[in-house]
Amino acid sequence: MLEPREADLPALFLVFVVLPLVTYILLGICNEATKKKERVSMLAQMAAEEAFRAEASSTARIIPLVPPPKPRIFECARCFAPATTRCSRCKSVRYCSGKCQIIHWRQGHKQECQEADAAISNLSANLASSESAYRRGQLDEKFQALFPYEDLVKFFQCEIWDFSPRGLLNCGNSCYANAVLQCLMSTKPLSIYLQRRLHSRTCGVRGWCLLCELEQHVTMLLEGGGPLSPSRLLSNMRNIGCRMGGGNQEDAHEFLRLLLMSMQTICLEGLGGENQVDSRVQETTLIQQIFGGRLRSKVKCLRCHHESECYENIMDLTLEILDWVESLEDALAQFTAAEDLDGENMYRCGRCATYVRARKQLSVHEAPNILTIVLKRFQVMLLSYCNLLSLVKLIFPHGFIILCFLLICFLMDDT
Repeated sequence: MLEPREADLPALFLVFVVLPLVTYILLGICNEATKKKERVSMLAQMAAEEAFRAEASSTARIIPLVPPPKPRIFECARCFAPATTRCSRCKSVRYCSGKCQIIHWRQGHKQECQEADAAISNLSANLASSESAYRRGQLDEKFQALFPYEDLVKFFQCEIWDFSPRGLLNCGNSCYANAVLQCLMSTKPLSIYLQRRLHSRTCGVRGWCLLCELEQHVTMLLEGGGPLSPSRLLSNMRNIGCRMGGGNQEDAHEFLRLLLMSMQTICLEGLGGENQVDSRVQETTLIQQIFGGRLRSKVKCLRCHHESECYENIMDLTLEILDWVESLEDALAQFTAAEDLDGENMYRCGRCATYVRARKQLSVHEAPNILTIVLKRFQVMLLSYCNLLSLVKLIFPHGFIILCFLLICFLMDDT
């Protein structure tokens, strides 16, 4: 039997131990490399498929770009300059300024606009009456009117109203007060209300009361005779917070507003005062239903074109007399003309959150039953004979008609 020699032992160890171990390690490394390569190729394929799906979905959502429409440029109907406003009645012609609108109105657009407006006047009147009736119905469901509107209509329709003019004495530069009192006493619904002493029957005011004093004033006016002195009324004006008097010439407009607000306060005292009465109920007093109206202010941002509107209750309408104003229509057109807010008068837009250029326009949203117009002159005017004739024409225009205005009272104010 052959026995291995000691010299062959390392060779046998190398063949039977080391070589199989090395082979096993190499096979494991190759197998791991193959698996890694397969994993990489699989991930690459998945990434390619995901990219293909994302590309397909994004392609489906792509909206073809359409060039924005070019802004339409409108021309002024008079001077053919770029127009920024349009006629508020017919909406068919545009103007670059309020002055061009007034000139074009005189040149014949007045007739054209009236013809276009006549076709929709009946419809607008029906819609307005329906809206007013609906609003009054909603108000009646929750609130009770402080003065019935039906009684106010009866005052307007009353045919027996014999109020002969009677002069008032000038009690030391009290001409401003005399003018206001004559206007108020010649206001038909208010005068009838005072003549019938409807307030004093239920008056709960302790001490001197303005409405009770006006009732006495109307009674004395109806007695006839010579000029009447309003000293009794004027001497008690401090009881309602009036600091006017003392022989000084005061502002007629301020005196009128003081009288109206004082009468409004008296009408609300029985319910706890103005702070305790709902704002909608406050609009049902006699004073509010006669003189009250609502003004709308509309501001349009010229950057984002956002429009905002706010409403304000008014007792009168203040109109400026400028050089080119020759009639009440001109003054009203100037009042309702669009105004550009720019420079130091820029508008802060809530949407843009910064000061921007804007366009503001005022309009009468709800016309009062009796419109009180206050004419303001903010510049020095030499009142020659021609200027006086122009002012008379401005105050008493021939054939001037405003729908929903039943009576127009005027006050002159030389500011």
